[in-house]
Amino acid sequence: MKTISKYIFGGVLLSALALTGCKDKMRELNTNQTSLQSTDPRYMFFAATRLFDNSDGRGFCATRSMSIGRWMQYFATTGSSYPAATDLSISSPWPGAYWSEFNVRNGSQLHALCEYVVGPTLSELEKMQYEEIGAIAKVLETYLAWRNFDVYGAAVYTQAFRAAEGIKRPEYDLVQNVYKTLDQVVKEKVVDVLKQPAPAGTLSLGKYDPMYGFTVKVNPEGGSTVTPLENAEVQRSRWLKFANTFRLKMAYRFKERDAAHFNTVLAEVLDPANGGMISSNDESCILKFPKDVWGDDTNDGNQVSYYNRAPLSMINSLKVMKDPRLPLLFRPNFNDTSFVNASYFKNNAYAKAYKWMYTHFPDSLTKYGNLMQLHNVYQGVSQNSYAYQQTWVPGVIMRGQGFSFGKIVNSNFNEDPKLNKPLLSPETGEPIVWGKDTTITFYICSMPQGRYWVKNGGDGYDWYDQPKPDKTLIQLTRPVIAYDEHCFTMALIAQETGAAVGGKTAEGWYEEAVRANMAQLMDDALRVYVGIATSVEYPLLPPYNGTSAADKHLYKLTPAMIDDYVASILPLGKTGNAVSEIMTQTWFAMIFNPEEMWGMWKLTGYPQFIKIPVKNGTGAPGTNYLLPDVPGLEMGFTSGNEATALARRAAVPQPEVENNANYMKIQQELMATPGFGTSWNDNTGRIWWDTKPMAAPIENPTLYAPEYNSGVN
Repeated sequence: MKTISKYIFGGVLLSALALTGCKDKMRELNTNQTSLQSTDPRYMFFAATRLFDNSDGRGFCATRSMSIGRWMQYFATTGSSYPAATDLSISSPWPGAYWSEFNVRNGSQLHALCEYVVGPTLSELEKMQYEEIGAIAKVLETYLAWRNFDVYGAAVYTQAFRAAEGIKRPEYDLVQNVYKTLDQVVKEKVVDVLKQPAPAGTLSLGKYDPMYGFTVKVNPEGGSTVTPLENAEVQRSRWLKFANTFRLKMAYRFKERDAAHFNTVLAEVLDPANGGMISSNDESCILKFPKDVWGDDTNDGNQVSYYNRAPLSMINSLKVMKDPRLPLLFRPNFNDTSFVNASYFKNNAYAKAYKWMYTHFPDSLTKYGNLMQLHNVYQGVSQNSYAYQQTWVPGVIMRGQGFSFGKIVNSNFNEDPKLNKPLLSPETGEPIVWGKDTTITFYICSMPQGRYWVKNGGDGYDWYDQPKPDKTLIQLTRPVIAYDEHCFTMALIAQETGAAVGGKTAEGWYEEAVRANMAQLMDDALRVYVGIATSVEYPLLPPYNGTSAADKHLYKLTPAMIDDYVASILPLGKTGNAVSEIMTQTWFAMIFNPEEMWGMWKLTGYPQFIKIPVKNGTGAPGTNYLLPDVPGLEMGFTSGNEATALARRAAVPQPEVENNANYMKIQQELMATPGFGTSWNDNTGRIWWDTKPMAAPIENPTLYAPEYNSGVN
């Protein structure tokens, strides 16, 4: 097994061995640690990282994003209320997967690899050859451990994975007792190793590294080409930059508790002698999924777009900001009159019903806020149960995926089926209603562009993102730490410092972050075949892909569009609140990493919550149905109109009964932490590092009604 073989990767590379011997070997390594000495650490690393942070079974890619994504209002559901602060089981497995990822799956495998490459079974020459691989495994092991501390406030760490030493009932550590240790491990065992020139004979991970071992080059017409990086020096450098960026990420989390530690880490990671930090999209740490993973399963039932809708807060915020990323993140509802003659409408039964409604019941459309207005195809839904089926002008459905109204009565209907005749359209001669009468249901809410999370995420009911590509051509990815996230963090640091940091001012980092995100999103949209960006058959959607058939084009975020958008959000601080502006853009950018957005929200207190006024009942729309003219999260309310709160922590999972004494001990220690709360399951409490006051909610926002050109005569 010391020879390197090929493995199928992204439908392009790493082919034969994955389906036979090597794959069997990796399965064995997952369950039989005694076989470690017989294998190559490169295989061990790939076995531990090929499903990094995504190894919890069928549909994991979709459901994990959907759960915390709902908290951060990237997704909304149609059948449940605002997320309860006491319930962290929404669309399980998050956040429990953090615990098992470190303790049971990837973390334990990475730890075993780290121990193996310095252990007694290898010669001194072999230890030198594998030192780089061990350092990379150590930074990822530490990353998985840190996330548990970040969410739970405590974890098994110091005594983790020491059963062979007789520690079968490990004690828990509090984050406040180990945060410096986590940093020290990354500094001494990763940065200090990788910043030195690679010794002669060093073996690089090469294509056994699913984060940095490959490049993904997107094709202008959609899809991508995945090729090996084949540059050991660049690969080593990128892991070094990841380690430094991760050090800063951790230190910034703890800044409010230990400013001196943060300043020390900041100075060290900014020192060029330590190798630098992530400095471009190419250097982002992004997992490229292998071919045979759960998210690649095109028959997966956990479709993001099937179970989710676009949230009111995100859709409205993108509209308020006139953000050109909207069509790449969400799909239109296809209710615009400009779609009437599109192939989608011609071939879809619901679409024909819409067209009949246009023809026979135009008053019904205008009566309900002109639901079919031109350009008004992006609509969001509220997660507030008390706002059920409320409509905002122009046509925002607050709850439920559709809106039923109006009846087409068949005057030819006869109780005798032999005498029953269809009601024909006077314009087309086509049957409109076969039965006695028909209630028309309009599907109003938009859907997420689901293929970013799972390959069949483009399917679902009647809002599919046509045309349907060959799903085997889609390369799925997942960010670990991306460049835009790092830039937003640097913008916050520079804003707090009041001076340039790392060569840029707060405004410079802010602009760089937005540009990096928009460029990455355009690549991602092409990679997964978002319809409006890759298909000439996609219906005309004014003004995004043209205003007429003559100028119809594929939708791209061009340099000019990015320049215009950046100009519209500058200068930083134009609203009087630079942190809010930075965090609004961070919120838009972090849709593919909602777990980290949750951390940033707690760390800064932003984006702000907005109390959106509503009127009970389902009467005709009035001025109190308008939307806020500022971006932000929708404040949650119960059915009794009482304000709710989002969780700020999770409860440490129950261990095996043998370790119950240590579990009860850590419960008492955590509950003694100021702000943690008096109830173990009161997730509105705070763990040690979480000290920032939340920004005051906007109680009485200024409201607005977007101007649209009506498509209904």
